[in-house]
Amino acid sequence: MRRYMHNLERLGWVVATERQALGWSQAELADRAQTAQTVIEGIEQGKVAANISTVERVLDTLDVTALVLPAELVTAQP
Repeated sequence: MRRYMHNLERLGWVVATERQALGWSQAELADRAQTAQTVIEGIEQGKVAANISTVERVLDTLDVTALVLPAELVTAQP
């Protein structure tokens, strides 16, 4: 299922939703993505306190691919 990430809050929602679907805690995701639980918490709250490589590692761990598109090609979809 495609989940569009058009802002930081939506990115957080996607991370939390995918993590929960896998049955993982924030701590487990953090361990698997080699980051701190507080970083996962921040991402999920839409307050990303991580650099892009950390976010990419978290998404890779969840088997989520981020695709960057120009704003005019993106519509606010679920």
